[in-house]
Amino acid sequence: MAGRRLIRVLQVLEATEGGTARHLLDLLTHLPQERYQLTALCSAGREASFPRRLRAVCGSSIRVLWVPLGRELSPLRDAAGFCSVLAHLRRNQYDLIHTHSAKAGALGRVAAFLAAPNARRVHTPHAFPFLMPTGSTKRRLYALAEHGLARITDRFVAVSEGEGRHAAALHPSARVSVVHNGIEPGPFEAAGAQRTETRQALGVAREDFLLGCVGRLTAQKGQSLLLSALAFLEGRLPGRVRLLLVGGGEDRQALEGLAQNLGIQSRIVFAGHRADVVPFYGAMDLYVLPSLYEGCPYTLLEAMAAGLPCIATAADGSADIVADGATGRLVPLNDPWALAAAIEAALADPAARSRWGAAGRVRVRERFTSRQMIAGLEQAYEETLYGGGVQ
Repeated sequence: MAGRRLIRVLQVLEATEGGTARHLLDLLTHLPQERYQLTALCSAGREASFPRRLRAVCGSSIRVLWVPLGRELSPLRDAAGFCSVLAHLRRNQYDLIHTHSAKAGALGRVAAFLAAPNARRVHTPHAFPFLMPTGSTKRRLYALAEHGLARITDRFVAVSEGEGRHAAALHPSARVSVVHNGIEPGPFEAAGAQRTETRQALGVAREDFLLGCVGRLTAQKGQSLLLSALAFLEGRLPGRVRLLLVGGGEDRQALEGLAQNLGIQSRIVFAGHRADVVPFYGAMDLYVLPSLYEGCPYTLLEAMAAGLPCIATAADGSADIVADGATGRLVPLNDPWALAAAIEAALADPAARSRWGAAGRVRVRERFTSRQMIAGLEQAYEETLYGGGVQ
């Protein structure tokens, strides 16, 4: 590798919140700077804290530029954002352009095709938009767009096996690498050290059995299904069963109203957005992730690293992480009755919960670490650029 110049990589992201933002921060933190010259082209419109978090990671060694992009379709703003990306690519040369999620993935790949024809184009969907529970017409339009974009994509880097299958189906020549998200498990393995203090702060008694879910309060994450599942079990649940929801989002008021209407408001603790979620895993007894669709959810990895038994819907990503019957249970999507049955069975079987928690901790260390994620991404980059492994 001596004498070889740095590989110039541009990361493009609009969805600067949640798991996609964390994924980008992980790449910028862990990709070796003796091998890669990194630039990030991002929108600041999603999460107010993201620019500060990005500056803390990048320092002066990674160039960060901002473009006017937003989540919703907006012809004027999207055109301005596209022109910004196009102008940047005409002024700067890259070896590889890596786009993330739907908006940046579409505009970034088209801009790269037009203005940087010699650069390789890599895309990570973080859940394809045609999987979202929107109207059928919108899903068909998203699918048509992704079919067209696949023709100008040199490689998909999928974060789950299911996402990889969707990518491979888009075009006969599609090249796909599956690189799961990964975490540093150590802090989560020690989460239980603050259990008593965290429960006291939340108003949860020592003898309460605490279900937990960490994530944005949005339709995608399915918290309304979890509330419905608890309502189905009302009358059969022990009185000390509680549910902790950690996260902010546009659905909080609606979820509070739903809990009130279902008559289970006394069981629910809304903790709001928290910058440090580690102590909350230590306060929980069972983790539940009822998402309608996923990429590769970090929160499930964190919960398993914390030694929690897990119940999740069988969304792409979640189905890769949870080994059904070994580290937890998988239930069908959008089925609160199945979710309720799995929760009830787990409550009745402490021995199974203990086995699941221990096995989940081992599974994260064996398959889902940051080191493994970065090694997989480097392999994908090198195969895209040179047709082989890491040089």
